[in-house]
Amino acid sequence: MFKYGQIADTRRTLQENITHDLIYFTEIGIGTPPQRFQVLIDISSPETFVSSVECRACASGDVKYDSSRSCSSKVDGTALEVDYGYFFASGNMTIDTFDFGGFQVKDQPFLEATTVEPIGLSWDDLTSIRGIAGLTPSSAGSILNNPSPFLSMVKEHILDRNLFSLRLREPRELLIGAIDPELFTGDLVKIPLTNKTGRYALTGAWQAEAHYLTLGDEPGIRMSLAGYTASFSTRSAFTFLPDRLVIDIWQILQFEEIMFLPPSVACEQRATMPDLTFNLAGKNFTLTPYDYTFEWPIEQAETRCVSAVFPFGIEQYDEIVLGSAFLRAFYSVFDLDTNTLGCKLALLHLVLYHRWVLTNFIQSLPCLFKLGSKRLKCVTRPGSLPTSNV
Repeated sequence: MFKYGQIADTRRTLQENITHDLIYFTEIGIGTPPQRFQVLIDISSPETFVSSVECRACASGDVKYDSSRSCSSKVDGTALEVDYGYFFASGNMTIDTFDFGGFQVKDQPFLEATTVEPIGLSWDDLTSIRGIAGLTPSSAGSILNNPSPFLSMVKEHILDRNLFSLRLREPRELLIGAIDPELFTGDLVKIPLTNKTGRYALTGAWQAEAHYLTLGDEPGIRMSLAGYTASFSTRSAFTFLPDRLVIDIWQILQFEEIMFLPPSVACEQRATMPDLTFNLAGKNFTLTPYDYTFEWPIEQAETRCVSAVFPFGIEQYDEIVLGSAFLRAFYSVFDLDTNTLGCKLALLHLVLYHRWVLTNFIQSLPCLFKLGSKRLKCVTRPGSLPTSNV
């Protein structure tokens, strides 16, 4: 059984990749003896897959799962195809032992993928996805009603606390069964989760009621999300909102469509852009312009800052998706015992943000301050938020 003090056994470092460092991977082991794989962390999907040794279309040199090398493998043989939105994986169901975060999960069903193919166009390098580990609290969204590895841990009573915590900024980590109080300050802001059945692919995901969003300080420009459910996802960097709201946000914030990029602004423009606040279940969660945009390097041109807010594309759905660009602003605790999501500004981000606010306040005053032997000249234009490793 896991004990709270033994954090090291369950700490998994997340590695960034694709969508300019906003999709996250970690290592798991499958089989006996364990075969090690780098898989994408997906808190919005119950389905787990890894590339099979039988996958002829997969990149050569990739590590692939070989059931013949595992004495605990049980080949189910049920054919399965999973649509992940921007790619699909197909193959056969297999059952084997998982080593996930230091925990042994026996008889975990997963898709042994013989085909992994992109769907349509993407800004991402999808060839880097060789597997996905699902961390949903329910098997409701699973095609064959299979539990995610996290739900399997819960059902096998492996964890002392049926939760996991996630920090997507440095030091990036997934902590299973525990909360690391050194990575945030103050009390977590907790909101109740809802089990409302949605019509989109994130059925059975971690989700909460959405009330409204606000551009700028209260009262600001308020946009209603009444009747919408917010699902949390690390499968995508983007936050997906109703099309009409996104168009308004892009126009107000002066995002431009340039070349083949998502809508973007000049990065220095972020210094004067307003905050974006989501009210979820009656609690406010605020993103700065440095959270709802991310830098996109362009060869032989200036780096642009693209919008992390994107249209859902299907207006009749009453759901929004808050992706990793949203989650990276917070230290998040997904708690199945209390059926709550707890969030708090990640500690390093909080310190730097408050330093940025204080600096901008001082710089906005029409005066000269004497700091020790130095003189600080006040300006009217805010400075930039420090962004390295934050």
